Formats: sequence, C-alpha cells, structure tokens
Amino acid sequence: MAISIPNLAMIPSGYKAGKLYSVLPTDGVGDFTVSRPTADALNTGNATRVNSAGLIETVGENVPRLDYSDGGCPVLLTEPQSKNDILWSEDFTQSWTRPANTVVTPNTSISPDGTLNASTVTGLDGSGANDLYTQPTFDTANKTVTYSVYLKGSGTLRINISNNSDDNDSKIITLSSNWERYSITYTFNSTPSVQMVCNLDDLGATATTYESWGAQFEEKSYPTS
Repeated sequence: MAISIPNLAMIPSGYKAGKLYSVLPTDGVGDFTVSRPTADALNTGNATRVNSAGLIETVGENVPRLDYSDGGCPVLLTEPQSKNDILWSEDFTQSWTRPANTVVTPNTSISPDGTLNASTVTGLDGSGANDLYTQPTFDTANKTVTYSVYLKGSGTLRINISNNSDDNDSKIITLSSNWERYSITYTFNSTPSVQMVCNLDDLGATATTYESWGAQFEEKSYPTS
C-alpha cells in the first residue's frame, strides 16, 4: 500500500510578525503571510487570543493568533474585522448606569486576561430594579447584533438588549464559579433608534452578587474575540 506524503503541512507553532511557518515544504515556499489591517486610528492592528495558559492576551500587529480556546493544540484564529461599540468594556464604573441599590466595585478579582481588573457587582434582590446597563450610540434598525460579557458567580442573572423603544430580547443565564462568556444575538425590527441598551438585569434572578469583565456589543451574528 502506497503512503501518500503531503506537499503542504502547517502546524500552528512556529511564527513571527507577518509569518506563519509550514513544516512542509522545508524551503519556505509553503509559509503563510499574515496581515491584519488597522481598523481605525485607535486600532494599531493589535488583536487578542487565548494563550496556552488559558488567558486572553494581546498580540502585536500582523502576529498570527494561535488560539488555545479549546485546549490541546492551538488553531489559527481568523475572523472578520469587528468593532466593539461599548466604550468602557472592562471598567463598569464608567458609562454604566447603576440605579437603585446596585454597587460596582472595580479591580476586585483577576479577570480572564490575568490582571486585577474585574469588577464585583452587588445589591441584587431579584426585583429587576438593581440592574447595570450601558447605552452605546447605535441605530439597531434591521440590524443583527451580539452582546457578550464575561461573568462569574452563582445563581441566575438576566442579560437583555433593547432598542430603547419597542423591541428587545433577553436570556436567563446560570452563573458559574469559573469565568464564562455569555452572549445574546438578536435581529431588531425596522424602528430607527438613537441608543442601544445593553443590560445586566436581576429581574427574577437568584444571584445576589457577581463578577463582570469584558463586555462587547458588535454588529455580528456571533461574538468575536
């Protein structure tokens, strides 16, 4: 029985900025060129990945993103460009409204990126009055969007998105003692809106406290990195 030898073999391990090396062929003909465009003046081409330690980290411009999200061997992370419309995605004391008895304490625990920058939210009683929300400037009309956030705790919580007018969607989630990324994807109706509402709500929730980090709102049908 003849053994077929591949002409091209790429194992995601050897890399540098702009290059991902192939094992075969050995003359470099099969090496991959990596280019990640700059989105805007605030984005230098840096991007994130989950490293071998399970932490989210930033890699530099045009550096291949070898992602260990599923454990074991890494995979080359490729995804379309996306924008996070939540201006304060990690600091929940900035541009996040905290009505009633909601208290946000920043920098209380280690977040998924390995630094002390996660927040603790307290004051929940299941009434729906003790929520935490932000309002990105975004017209939701006929748009499919995804809101995601990393949470940790115990009990249940509700995540909710609304066009601040006549259309919304929500999901009840069960928190874990480990960091988990929760998301909700929804296609809004044709009503023009001025502001989108991204909410963490205690309506009917059993959680009395939780930890939060890394909120995102993007015009995609799934959460990106």
